[in-house]
Amino acid sequence: MWLGLGGWRMTKSKNILPPRRVWTDKELKFLRLFYPDQKASALAEMLNVKLYLVYKKAKQLGLQKSAEFKASAASGRLDGVRGAGTRFKPGNVPWTLGKKGVRMNPATEFKAGQAPANVQPVGALRINSMGDIDIKTAPGPRNWQSLRRYAWEQVHGPIPDAMCIVPINGDGHDTRIENLRLVTRAENIHHNLLSRYPAELRNVMALRGRLNTQITNQQEAVHG
Repeated sequence: MWLGLGGWRMTKSKNILPPRRVWTDKELKFLRLFYPDQKASALAEMLNVKLYLVYKKAKQLGLQKSAEFKASAASGRLDGVRGAGTRFKPGNVPWTLGKKGVRMNPATEFKAGQAPANVQPVGALRINSMGDIDIKTAPGPRNWQSLRRYAWEQVHGPIPDAMCIVPINGDGHDTRIENLRLVTRAENIHHNLLSRYPAELRNVMALRGRLNTQITNQQEAVHG
């Protein structure tokens, strides 16, 4: 009947890959028609193809076995044989019964109080996602602090709210105390915005700001 439907086409794979199978329209129609209600192995034999190719093509086409086929003896789901070797038997006793805290291999277990190999000691340094330096200030995975802030607080004490520490020379990795200064967050934002522009333009912007201030003062004096 359907013998001789199989067609193979060689592809250039330098003898690394097996020949790629090209399905004909007739074969695809046959697969769509019979796959839902027939065993895949029987279809593979009639089409003269490997079984895995039938499953692969059926998945690509979105084909599923019908409910009637799944409920039939042909599916093997109800024959009592498939999967029998891996089933629990009546009266089977689990091997862990009565064994509290089963230890598979004590030699490779973590010991009480043992730290992972990648844990960092207090005082360790790292580069954070912003490119700045952090220092570990206490045990635990989350106890990291900006090295600039840490260095400042060791000399001057806690940093007030809404204040931050910035490097005077612009080098964020230079954490010498003489290179650090305390500024408000607003001042820091203003500085960062200005740093985007060349020096000549920053000078013009500063002159304009002073000029606007003088104009405002004059207007207030006139209307005051």
